[in-house]
Amino acid sequence: MIADNKTNFLYLADTLPKKYSNFYQQFEKVLKECNINFQLLPQTKDVWAVDYMPIQIAEINLFALFTILNICKHRN
Repeated sequence: MIADNKTNFLYLADTLPKKYSNFYQQFEKVLKECNINFQLLPQTKDVWAVDYMPIQIAEINLFALFTILNICKHRN
């Protein structure tokens, strides 16, 4: 598993600055001041990484990907 302190890049949804511009401006400033490399992922539909980014769950290359179900669509 890659520990948090071993990672060197942050991916953010491109919807973050669109939906939460005040927060994003402050967050971007802090990231730059702390020399944290980041990039906006294009054409995202939401701001939450769980929607499009897998999470590493083991030391081998094993990842979990979450799916959000719309319960109303799946009810009988």
